[in-house]
Amino acid sequence: MEEKEIYLTPMETKILDLFADGKDKDKVKQILGISAPTLTSHLVRIYQKLYLEGKDQLLRAVLWYIKNYWER
Repeated sequence: MEEKEIYLTPMETKILDLFADGKDKDKVKQILGISAPTLTSHLVRIYQKLYLEGKDQLLRAVLWYIKNYWER
């Protein structure tokens, strides 16, 4: 099975970084200076690009991201 490369925008990547760092939605909005609808819009695109259906799958995606890409 061929793996497809997934492209996340810098903002989408930053949002994943912040969630991976344990930040909640309110803190993410505050840090990035964005509104709730803007964060929701980014999350919808992240869910679509990663083929996710819910918060449990988002958590698994964040954990996978940490394991494979997060640089400390």
